Amino acid sequence: HSGYSVSPDPPASLARAAAEATLEVIDDARRRLDIAFDVIPSTVGGPLEMPYLASFLAPWLKEAGSLQRFAHLLRARDRRAEIADCIEDGSWWRINPNISPDWPEKIMVHMSGREPVPLADLARREKKSALDAMFDIIRENPRMGAHVTGSVHEAGVRTYLEHDLAMVGSDGCSFDEDFAIAALPCFQAHVNNYACFPQFFSDFSDACLEEDVRQVTSRPAERFGLTGRGVVADDAVADIVVFEPEAYQYPGDSTSQRRLAEGVRYLLVNGQMVIGEGEQTGALPGRVITS
Repeated sequence: HSGYSVSPDPPASLARAAAEATLEVIDDARRRLDIAFDVIPSTVGGPLEMPYLASFLAPWLKEAGSLQRFAHLLRARDRRAEIADCIEDGSWWRINPNISPDWPEKIMVHMSGREPVPLADLARREKKSALDAMFDIIRENPRMGAHVTGSVHEAGVRTYLEHDLAMVGSDGCSFDEDFAIAALPCFQAHVNNYACFPQFFSDFSDACLEEDVRQVTSRPAERFGLTGRGVVADDAVADIVVFEPEAYQYPGDSTSQRRLAEGVRYLLVNGQMVIGEGEQTGALPGRVITS
């Protein structure tokens, strides 16, 4: 849902303008082509995220071979200087101050017993550069958790969602409770796998609930030719969710991803009750569908 990219990260007005310019391309193309698009209702994307602060320095972490070894290498001034030089000249895309000068504000560090704190705040507190603060934290605790926020501006996401062709989509995957990729730089399931649709209704819903529901049900079903789905009608498949709009929300975060959405009272899949009175029934009637 990024469309035209603007760097450094734009203010709301410029994010809207970039989205509107992207939509002009789509509107022009729809005169000749049968097209549509979907929007992930989030300002951060992807089914995976890196769990450690050290993971954001992936090339050097992988070269070191382990988190502990990397922490040890960061005691050497020449190693720190080498990494800093690569980052400051824009050679590492994950942390590129030339494109995102506010990158330390976006990396949230999971301090023990506290809410996640921006790396920038920790650096200011210690009167250090952001990179030096990062190196020192990793050196002291190579398994320090972290996550990134706000890679896409909310104003741009809203602009796309307002378009009449927009559908709400997710790039989430199905993961079991123990999923993790241990190979460096390490990955875990992103919060978006669990929060996509609650986030849409709690954070991006407009004044018309019926239109919001249509963006996640009948519009995509019609687009993909899924006859008898996405609508409540005679002879349609009974895929039905009954939820409380004001209470429908995701209670987790990047430190506790695997949480069920709140506010869902009933859920029927292929006519079988999967959630009843807010509790899972244990039924698993879902199946892969194709157009």
